[in-house]
Amino acid sequence: MNRLKNIDFIKFLLILCIVFYHIRSIHTFYSITPICNTPFAHKISMNSQDAYLACDMFFIISGFFLFLTSSLKNNVTDLLKKNFIRFYPMLVFNAVLTIISFVFIIKIPNYLPYHQIYKLLFLDGTGIQFGPADVTWFISVLFWITLFYKYLYKIFDMEKLDLIVFVIILFCYTLIIQTFNGNISANSNYIIHNIFNVGMLRGFAGIGVGYFIYRFYNSVKNKNTENFAIRFLYTGFEISLIFFVFYHLLFHKINYSSNFLIILGFIGLFILFLIKKGYVSTFCDNKIFSILGRYVYSIYLSHLFVLYILKKYLWSNYVIFIQNHYIFSIAISLFIVIIFGIIVYYLIEKPLMKYLKSKYL
Repeated sequence: MNRLKNIDFIKFLLILCIVFYHIRSIHTFYSITPICNTPFAHKISMNSQDAYLACDMFFIISGFFLFLTSSLKNNVTDLLKKNFIRFYPMLVFNAVLTIISFVFIIKIPNYLPYHQIYKLLFLDGTGIQFGPADVTWFISVLFWITLFYKYLYKIFDMEKLDLIVFVIILFCYTLIIQTFNGNISANSNYIIHNIFNVGMLRGFAGIGVGYFIYRFYNSVKNKNTENFAIRFLYTGFEISLIFFVFYHLLFHKINYSSNFLIILGFIGLFILFLIKKGYVSTFCDNKIFSILGRYVYSIYLSHLFVLYILKKYLWSNYVIFIQNHYIFSIAISLFIVIIFGIIVYYLIEKPLMKYLKSKYL
């Protein structure tokens, strides 16, 4: 299968949204009182409240690739091994970084590292553990729900599977949206009616949406569009949806009653980039963006560690500078996080995955 390089571009933009969401929250300099009291900092923080929806978009992307690369000949055990090799090395590394952060950087009194056991068992953020979820909640949810959908894919024919997945999506999104006043909640560890974990519901729904995008993509992927006017029209849609999605994720709190509209906009954008009928999606389908996409997982699981260090040893000591150069400070933070993630990819993620694949696959 040829790599969809333009999707790597989208993934890289989404990971920047997640890092930005944590930069403007309690994890870094926004929580330093003199900074968060400035009107400009407060405005940016309020306008980017929905940046966490990038996680839901990653679920959709993951669901698409799950079915795109799946074969009925492969059993669930194969996927279990593949997921374990893909996720576990960086999960262990993240657990180490978390312990270092809480013991030596943040210095939480009487901190006990037992919560990392849930993380290493892929239970963080699933509703089984008690207490706040780490960023690894996304990995745990992805690990178990991809296995669940793989079982469905092997057991049912396509017509029955279409119905089952549709019902799952409708149930999960409806339950979340009706519980949180029309919005997808950022609280992935919240339990609805003492049964339904929000993080798991988001995962079930997002991966299910990815399944239907896969079904649509299979039906149109070989249809070419040579007409200039049509390609120009598709380009207009691509630009409009890029602006709509990332503008509302980062720069402007959506004025409508539900932030689910941002998810709908992303679904449209994702489909347009898959079918590549516009000039933007075609331009982004190049090797440079594919390279950037490699680092997404390492950036995601290492970025909080970097932000904790920046907060304690850099931003706390340069409050006036940040107040006067807020955007520049955010850009520097993003740059440092990306560089650290790239280093982690080459020193930790890539060599360990290569070793485990050679040994177990």
